[in-house]
Order: sequence, then structure tokens, then C-alpha cells
Amino acid sequence: MTEASSASEEEVLAAAGSTPAEKADAGSAPETSSSEPLDANDPAGSSAADGPEAEPASTDAKGPQTLLEAVELASKGDKDAAPSPAESEKEGEAAKDAEQPGKTEGKAEDGETEEEPPPFHEHPRWKALVSQRDELITERDTFKAEAEAHKEDHEAITRLNDFMTSQQISTENLNELLQIGGLLRNDPVKALEAIRPTYEKLLALTGEILPEDLKQAMEAGHITEDYARQLARTRGTAQVETARSQRISATQQEEATARDQAATQGAFQAEANSWEAAWKASDPDYSLKRDRMYEKVELAISRKQFSEDPTKIRAKLDELRGTVEKELRALRPKPKSVNSNPAGGGSTANTTTAPKTLQEAMEAAVGG
Repeated sequence: MTEASSASEEEVLAAAGSTPAEKADAGSAPETSSSEPLDANDPAGSSAADGPEAEPASTDAKGPQTLLEAVELASKGDKDAAPSPAESEKEGEAAKDAEQPGKTEGKAEDGETEEEPPPFHEHPRWKALVSQRDELITERDTFKAEAEAHKEDHEAITRLNDFMTSQQISTENLNELLQIGGLLRNDPVKALEAIRPTYEKLLALTGEILPEDLKQAMEAGHITEDYARQLARTRGTAQVETARSQRISATQQEEATARDQAATQGAFQAEANSWEAAWKASDPDYSLKRDRMYEKVELAISRKQFSEDPTKIRAKLDELRGTVEKELRALRPKPKSVNSNPAGGGSTANTTTAPKTLQEAMEAAVGG
């Protein structure tokens, strides 16, 4: 009976992970009597020899101290075992992460932890946009400063253009005046030579120098000198007014011509757009012919082959379209015969299928 009890105790301890040697090392479990069997239901797990002064078994030891503790430990299994220090540390970190919602957002479904995105103001794309904005602001400020610096120059040029327009001064007149002004300050002799023709003309227009006919009439006594000078001034004023009227008329004519050209160009453009829209809607090969048609139109415009009458533009466009289609037909491959009975053993009929569009012709040529 004693040997059986000892064998049972060793099996239970082995199942619980403790050997009799370990039990002996613990030094806290009392020896049982060989004549009395062990009672597993006895919570004390000891004999009367232990006495009232016996200390309870320590639960802080490495293994079970009594047979009852070994049985209870074996029955609980691994699920009730105390967690290791590493597992306790992981659980503590998980609890901290649960308290901070921002950290759990960066975890992927597969358990791998993704890097937490940087703050919005530190994001690389945001920094790039801010840098681009700063560059644009710098360029704007630079252009604004340059515009302010040249503002006076622009205003001066505007005033000069307005003055030349109101006084009917051409660019040639302005250049002549500037050249004479430079000569007056730097070379008076050449300045006098440049001014003399204009000065003599002014003397004649103002009556200071009488024309030849008035001079002869005054010398013959037909008119007085004052009357002769008055007639000379009247003639000069009339010449100035005539020249002024001619310049105004020329300017008005130029403006009218520019308006007519703009109107004509607009009419030509409207007719051309209408013609092209009709062509595009009716011709399935429009996209294939369009580029070549544009080349023909540009060449005709450079050679001034279009009529000035907008109503005749359609006829010219039809002519150019016919030329383009003729060129493309020359590039179209000849139809190939098709054998309706390629396997033999009967009559064969050679039929030809002509392409209906230029696209079909090109596809047939590539496929053949």
C-alpha cells in the first residue's frame, strides 16, 4: 500500500511538472504515514503530527508543495496559468494604446503596425504647396514693383501718343523734330542747314516772302505790298487746311479700310466654318482628309487665290476638297479578287468588294 501510494504521488507530481526531488528541495511538505492512506479531499492535506503550530504551505514556491496543490494545478491547465512578465508587459502596452485612440488608427488588419502620419502642417505635400504659394507671391510682388517703376514711363508714352494723334504728327515728323533738336544743342551749323528749307517754306506760308506772281503784281503797281502779303498768308492758310484735310481723309480711309478688312475676314471665317461643318456631317472620311485640306487652304491664302467676295469662298473650298479627294483616290489600293470556294471541288467565283470609305481602303491595304 505504501509503494502504491508513493507511485501514485510520483505520477501526479510528474503530470504537474514536479518530481519527488523537487519536492524534497522545497522542504516544506511533511512526510505521510505509511500506514494511513492520503485523503485527497482533506483540505489540510496533512496528518495530526503537523500540530497546530505547523505553517501553511507557501504559494510563492516554484512548484506545488503538496499533492493537493499538484492535482489542482494539473486540473486547471495552461489557460489559468499566470502570465509571463513579457505577456504582462504586452497587455499593459495594449491597455495604454486603447486609452489613446490616435495610436490604434495606424494598425493594419493583418496585425502589422503602420507608421503614424505626420501632422497636417508638417506633411510634405502641404509644405510644397506653401513653398509654391510663397514663390508666386514673390513673383507677384516683383512684377508689381517693376510695374510701379515703369508707371511714369508708360504714362509719358501714352501722353506722347495722344499728342501725336491730336496734332496729326507722324512718326517721320517726330523723328525729324528730334533730330533737329539734337543738332540745335550740339551742332548749330548743321541745325541751320536742316531748318532752312522748313524756315523758307514757313516764310512763304505766312506772307513774309511773296510768291513770284504777287511780287510782280506789286512791282507793276496793281496791288499794294500789304495786300500782296495778305494774299500770300491767305494762300498759305489754305494750303495748310488742304494738307490737314487730306491727312484726316487718309486717316479715316485707313480706319475704314481696317474695319472693312475685319468685317470681310469675319465673313470669310463664318462662311468657312459653315462649309466645314456641313462637310464634317456629310463625309465619313472627314478626319482623314482634314489635315491635307488645311494645308491646301493655307497655301491658297498665301498665294492670294481666294476672292475678296465672301460669297465665293465656298466654290474655292469645294475646288480644294476635290483636289484632296483626287490625291487620296490615287493612293487607294486596287480591289483584290476573292475566291468564294477556297477549298476547291467546285466552281469558283471571283468577286471584288470595293471599300466604301478611305478608312476601309487603308485597312484593306494594310491587311492585304
